[in-house]
This record gives sequence, C-alpha cells and structure tokens, in this order.
Amino acid sequence: MKPKSNDQQIRECLKKVSEEDIKFLSGRLSQRLGGDLGEALTLVQDRYPELNKILSSAMKSVELYDLIDTLDRQIQEVTNKKMPLVK
Repeated sequence: MKPKSNDQQIRECLKKVSEEDIKFLSGRLSQRLGGDLGEALTLVQDRYPELNKILSSAMKSVELYDLIDTLDRQIQEVTNKKMPLVK
C-alpha cells in the first residue's frame, strides 16, 4: 500500500480539530503577523499530537514552511466550505 502524502495526512487530522481551533488557526496562519505563527504552532503542539507529528517530520525549515502552507490552504478550504461567501 502506498504511504499517505502529507496532504492526505493533514486533511485527516483536520477532521479532529475543533471548529473554534479551525477559526483560530485560520486567522493566525493566513495573517502571520508578529507572533501568529508561533501561537498557531503552540496550539497544534499542545492539542493535536498527530498534526504536530506531521509538522515535526520536516527536516529543513523550507519543508516546515511548505507543511505550514499546506495546513493553511486546507484550513482555508474547510473554512470556505463551512462559511461560503454570500452573493
């Protein structure tokens, strides 16, 4: 069996993230103002060990930022599905 990609693993982990934490992470990861990234990663580390394990698998800082970008993109997709834009 083919191992799951980080994309798939992150998507599965997000199913276990509370709606409140999705909103928090959405704001922190999309804005990335001073301290936002650290607060987002601390929340992941403290509450979501499976997701933290995926992020911890990065061997280089570039890989970590790629994983964070993937997490951000998938959170935005989840947020947009739950709160579609009103026309």
